[in-house]
Amino acid sequence: MLWRLTFSMIICVGLMLGFTSPVPAAKRTALVIGNGAYDSAPLKKPVNDAVDMAKTLRGLSFEVIEKTNASKRDMILAVDEFAMRLRDAEIGVFYFAGHGMQIHGRNYLIPVKAHVTSETDVQFEAMDAGRVLGKMQDAGNKLNIVI
Repeated sequence: MLWRLTFSMIICVGLMLGFTSPVPAAKRTALVIGNGAYDSAPLKKPVNDAVDMAKTLRGLSFEVIEKTNASKRDMILAVDEFAMRLRDAEIGVFYFAGHGMQIHGRNYLIPVKAHVTSETDVQFEAMDAGRVLGKMQDAGNKLNIVI
């Protein structure tokens, strides 16, 4: 069911980008992260979903940064690279599949190998989703999409 919803969303985004982009050669960039190899609560589908999403976005002329089973450092470096590419892009897409948590109104994306035993560990072991959103906002491009 979730796969059908994700696939439908991909098709809708693809159609929207095709119809709303005034310049056919608009530069598009995406960061796709799929984490599933968690020690305590592994997930089966995020890596496959991320690979499929990256392939679909490449088919829509996106330059894609693709990370699977990423550590916190890998995720932060990928976000920094994404932010640099966004400055020259008209359209940006961020896709994350994996565990996430909300603590005191803040959203966190959980990397693999994160060692979380209490609520206070999350801010040190996970990546704040606000980091990605802030970088996307700072880029000043025409359109950003977060999935």
